[in-house]
Amino acid sequence: MVVAVDDEDDSPQAREFRRMKARLEELELLCVSLAPERVPTATSWNDQRCSFHLHVIVHEHAAIVECSQCHQPLDPLEVLRQFAKRERRFADSLEHLRKEQRDLLKQIEALKKQRNSLRSAVRRVGGTPLEPWDLKDE
Repeated sequence: MVVAVDDEDDSPQAREFRRMKARLEELELLCVSLAPERVPTATSWNDQRCSFHLHVIVHEHAAIVECSQCHQPLDPLEVLRQFAKRERRFADSLEHLRKEQRDLLKQIEALKKQRNSLRSAVRRVGGTPLEPWDLKDE
């Protein structure tokens, strides 16, 4: 979203915009002074290539892979390696979540058994166990 603000405009949004723009220019100058060859500025951003090619386009007939954002040609083997790495990470996290789900289900079953044994103990001493719907909010 692009916001056009007059220098004469004195609304709170305009003042905030001018303050943020000045801070951005200050940070750009600081970054350029620290690492001038690596830092894209807001004015040169469109001239820069993507540093992370998250979305790719695969041209099947031409056997070409390119970034969908900057249209830079990419090495197909590198893209495949990154895809395999993300896929492995996803599979590992999925396996971890399934193990955690099994552990939680075991804990639920243990709690159900404990609840039933406590109900039986209450009945043995002559009481009537309370159900959750019998409890009143206080």
